[in-house]
Amino acid sequence: MLSDIVPDSATPDLDEHGRVVASMLALSVVREAKTRASETIDRAVCPYGVAEVGGTTQLPFATLAGYADVLDALARSWPGIGLALALGHDCYEAALDGWREHARAAHTAIHNADISRYRGLVVADITETTSESGTIGTVARLVRDYRSQEPVVLAIADDAVAGTAVERERDVTAALTEAVAAVDEKASATGRGRYAYAQSAITTRKDAFVDAFREAI
Repeated sequence: MLSDIVPDSATPDLDEHGRVVASMLALSVVREAKTRASETIDRAVCPYGVAEVGGTTQLPFATLAGYADVLDALARSWPGIGLALALGHDCYEAALDGWREHARAAHTAIHNADISRYRGLVVADITETTSESGTIGTVARLVRDYRSQEPVVLAIADDAVAGTAVERERDVTAALTEAVAAVDEKASATGRGRYAYAQSAITTRKDAFVDAFREAI
C-alpha cells in the first residue's frame, strides 16, 4: 500500500514522496513495458507537462505552468507579444526575451524595495527601484507568496499601485479604491483576478495613502 511506503509526517518531503511514487509506478509496469507505460508515469508524476506528438511538443514550452508564467509576464509588460504567442504566431524567442526582462526587473525591484510591515499588511515600495509599472503586479505576487507574513500586500510604484490578498476569495479592490480616492480624487481601482490596480502618482503622499488603505482593509 502507498501508506506503507510513504510515511506519515507533519511536514512531508514532497519531492522525496514524489520520487517514491514515481519508483512505484515504474516498478509496476517494468515487465514488457511499452512507450505508453512511461508516458502514463510521466502524466501521473508531472501533470502539468505538455504532451509530445511526433517528438515535438504542441506548445512552445515544456510545461503548462511555464507557458502560463510567460503569458502572465507578457500581459503585464508586452501584451502585443503575449497575444501573438497565444494565437500561435512564431514569436517564441521574443516571448522568452520579454519574460526574462520582466523577471529581472521584478526581482531587482523586490531586492531593492523598501518593505514595511504593519498589522495585517505588508507594503513594498519600489518607487526608488524601477520605473517599469508593468512589473508591479508581479512584485505584489512574489512578495505575497514568498515574503509576506501578513494577509494583504500592497505594492507602490511611481505611477501605479497594486494590492493583493493571500486568501483567493478576498477582494481588495474596494479598499484600494477608497485609499486612492483619499489622495487622488481622479483615480480609481480596477480588480483583475486576485489583484486590484490603480494608476496614480501618489509618491508625494505615500504615508497618507498607506494609512487610508490600512483603514479600508
